[in-house]
Amino acid sequence: MKTASQSLSKACIALLFLVISACASSNTATEDDKMNLDTTADTVFEPIQIGGKRVPFENQSMFRRFDWTLSPYRTGSGAPSHLYWQNRADYVISAKIDTLEHVLSGRETITYTNNSPDTLRYVWVQLDQNLSNPKMRPRLIKQADDPTQPSLFRTSEFDGGIEITDVEVITVQTVKKGKRVVSSKKTKSKAKFKINDTMMRIDLPEPLAPNGGMVQLEMAWSFPIPFTGRMGREECKQGWVYQIAQWYPRMCVYDDISGWNTDQYLGAGEFYTEYGSFDVKLTVPANHICLATGTLQNPTEVLTPTLRERLAKAAKSDETVMIIARDEVGASFTRPKRTGELTWHYKADNVRDFAFASSAAFIWDAAQWNGILAQSLYPVEGQQIWKESTQYVRFSLKEFSEKWFPYPYNTMINVNGSVPGGMEYPMMIFCRERYNDFRLFAVTLHEVGHTWFPMIVQNNERRYAWLDEGLNSFICYYGEKEKYPERKARRGEGRDIVPYMRSETHQPLMTHPHAILNLGQNAYAKTAAALVALREVVLGEERFDMAFKEYINRWKYKHPTPEDFFRTIEDAAGEDLAWFWRGWFYTTAQLDQSVDSVHTLDSLDQYYNRIFLVNRKEMVMPVEMEITYEDGSTERRKLPVEIWLQDNVFVAPVWSEKKIVGVELDPDKKLPDVDLSNNKLFDPKYKQPSKAEPNTDGENP
Repeated sequence: MKTASQSLSKACIALLFLVISACASSNTATEDDKMNLDTTADTVFEPIQIGGKRVPFENQSMFRRFDWTLSPYRTGSGAPSHLYWQNRADYVISAKIDTLEHVLSGRETITYTNNSPDTLRYVWVQLDQNLSNPKMRPRLIKQADDPTQPSLFRTSEFDGGIEITDVEVITVQTVKKGKRVVSSKKTKSKAKFKINDTMMRIDLPEPLAPNGGMVQLEMAWSFPIPFTGRMGREECKQGWVYQIAQWYPRMCVYDDISGWNTDQYLGAGEFYTEYGSFDVKLTVPANHICLATGTLQNPTEVLTPTLRERLAKAAKSDETVMIIARDEVGASFTRPKRTGELTWHYKADNVRDFAFASSAAFIWDAAQWNGILAQSLYPVEGQQIWKESTQYVRFSLKEFSEKWFPYPYNTMINVNGSVPGGMEYPMMIFCRERYNDFRLFAVTLHEVGHTWFPMIVQNNERRYAWLDEGLNSFICYYGEKEKYPERKARRGEGRDIVPYMRSETHQPLMTHPHAILNLGQNAYAKTAAALVALREVVLGEERFDMAFKEYINRWKYKHPTPEDFFRTIEDAAGEDLAWFWRGWFYTTAQLDQSVDSVHTLDSLDQYYNRIFLVNRKEMVMPVEMEITYEDGSTERRKLPVEIWLQDNVFVAPVWSEKKIVGVELDPDKKLPDVDLSNNKLFDPKYKQPSKAEPNTDGENP
């Protein structure tokens, strides 16, 4: 027999709920509330644990808006303003590899255009090769190796560094009354310069005018090529393989955020450079194959008719075409001449950097995708799995071009050599993997993905590693799922970063790259997981994709900041996301959503349920819960993040025709909830069907 309270009409129950809500306006369930409810309710299941204590309430600080400083050159919407400016650096370089001494030497002319509104009396140039100079800061800050560890784990230092000679300055253009005026007489003078570890200041004999003033810098330089790092050399069975990057003095960026960006290159933080054109001549031994950023200008001088014919075939083929097969390496028909030297001439425009690779040991193959030539260079040591490299490059070009933004260049080259892991440059990537097919695919996908971030959308990598590494890891998450849908993606799953978020090395994503203790988990994995959650949990795929593409279109070939990214996503998606950026990017907040208890009132024809949800940690996220009914059927319900605006406890009302026997939060395990033990609550009388729990150990291959 039902009690009188159990036979209340739906209207009376609703009235009772209003009275109860008025008494507990904060939505916090005290022990007295529960006791009173229990006299009129059929309590489905007891709370896990609150203990009568209020959960600390920090949500208002998570939801408050950011007071980002606005520049006249960047709008509040996250777009460049009509006043936005950016300087330019154009290079003419002649360089030569001495393969006996393993020294690279060269001479270059930099034409630097000052589009800023500021008059510049000196300029700064990057000298990345001083990373290996034993007297410079990057080496001096390295801690000593632990002598108790096996020798395998002790590093052997390479003593190198760049030597700069013959620095001259030529003033070639001034600006009068807002118009560029080419000087009728160029002035050339020896320059006063000062090297500051990996930076060099060059004083100008006369100030460089704003709004279009131009100056030319000429200098000669040389350095010993290191064995490994972000560039390197390796002795293979059929000759030395040279992967050359960060090799010429490069202009620092002068921008509206920091003026001259002179952060030292210490190894972890990568690059920040100006866009421009390159005209490069590379002199190497005549038996070498030398591919580089850009378009080859003299193919008839450095390639035989056979190789040119095969390249033309590859340019029309989806299948991989051998340009130089394994058994053809070193064959006479592959080179115009076999002794002496040859000079390869390349040009590239609207790129931020230039890299090249040269060797007599290269196997070479190629194929096309959408008119873009995908190429691979590798020694015989990597041949077993590298025969798939070009198809991996083709897949990557197609994946990112069709999903996000079209690839803007005419080639992409994958090179195997000594550079560990992988490294990215315009139109050329370096990958080390030689033994595992999937790892070669994953590294190739990642390095090709860097074309979009930061080759097309260029952030300051030396300060914000996540803005290129994380965004790239995010797009690679979907690339891996597209290629291998049955395989767990390496980065992007929310559950995988839980161990990192609980660890002592957990740091905010906005941490300076050189200060990050676990770069892979921080800049790569956590950022990817954050953006996957933003796309799949918060905004939905359609809104996120529109906003993400808007960011690429607004900032292609420009210099965005993190705030430009945040503002653009909010502007294009139509969502205030301060709580998301603060929780994921600016703090070490953790997420712990829990279902505390369920209370049910039974009317004549329906059940009225109150589901008590608790947010136990600082991070806030929307809630998805799966409700199980007594007949075994389930229902999904989603609650927006605003349920946490006023309190860390939210009482969700649910009318149902069937009795609720269980509630589970985040049933698909998309979120990095640090404690899964309180995510579900079931009536002990109800027998749950067994199902396999997902892997939550956080390991990535």
